[in-house]
Amino acid sequence: MSGLVTTGEKNLVLVSGRAHMDLAHAVGEEIGCGVSPVTAYDFASGEIYVRFNESVRGADVFVLQSIAGDINKWLMEQLIMIDAAKRASAKRITVVAPFYPYSRQDKKHQGREPISARLMADLYRTAGADRIMSVDLHASQEQGFFDGPVDHLFAMPVLVDYVRGRVDLSNTAVVSPDAGRIRVAEKWSKKLGGAPLAFVHKTRDTTRPNVAVATPPVRLPRRSTSSPTPVPRRLSLWPPTVSSPTRPPSVSPSPEPPRLSSPTPCRSLLRSASSSSPSCLSRRSWLARFTRSSKTVRSHRCLTDGFPLHIRPRREVTCWGCSGEGGSVSAVIDRA
Repeated sequence: MSGLVTTGEKNLVLVSGRAHMDLAHAVGEEIGCGVSPVTAYDFASGEIYVRFNESVRGADVFVLQSIAGDINKWLMEQLIMIDAAKRASAKRITVVAPFYPYSRQDKKHQGREPISARLMADLYRTAGADRIMSVDLHASQEQGFFDGPVDHLFAMPVLVDYVRGRVDLSNTAVVSPDAGRIRVAEKWSKKLGGAPLAFVHKTRDTTRPNVAVATPPVRLPRRSTSSPTPVPRRLSLWPPTVSSPTRPPSVSPSPEPPRLSSPTPCRSLLRSASSSSPSCLSRRSWLARFTRSSKTVRSHRCLTDGFPLHIRPRREVTCWGCSGEGGSVSAVIDRA
């Protein structure tokens, strides 16, 4: 019989689903315990059949399943294995899920949405799990979803040692993929000797799955204290005729900014709007067409570069991110 018998007649049994058998065998070799044989196959209807080939009565059963790829299939197989172990009189059942399923759905972003991470914990508990082990949960508070012990493991110590021995720490920067991982990036920066820290400004459209927009970093030229403050240029959109930019006679024009490979986003946006928008469009429909709308009008963002568009009381739309001279490019909407 495969397994590890410890003093006190405690029997440890390691079983694994079919998602990643190589990982299960590597874990078994590391702890000195073989993987208990399991019969598992799919019926023609898509249903899954599981049976343990050896007794697990009174044993400490660890059900390992690397849930990746076809997540719903492997999750269901693990739940069936837990139920089989419970009905085979296992003493304690521990779920080993290196990737916790549906961990990113740990809160409601909008109304009428599920909290799927909590549902996974309820499914594990109902199937018969007594304990959960997982690595790098999406949020630490997910440990509270399960009504029982949760071993939250971290891969950072292993990964830091791997990275530290293979990169030049004097020429290394730590970049967070979004604002939510800045705290983790700070830990990495400290463990790598105070490496510089940066993050990517990423936004998501909840109506488009698997799509994220990362705003590229924009370096604005420093404004000289001797030069006067540049005046924003204004384009009239209603009626759709473009007026030439004007500056007060007393203000000398600032030097032209360095030209980019593509037109400045807001300038091309305003040019397109002023030349192609029909006069029948209202102020709200124009904003809905050329900006990302949210619940309030004051939180619109530029469609091309993601910077906020500030709407002033006189119906003036200003994007502070597309300034080539430290000021802004503005548009006055004359018709409400």
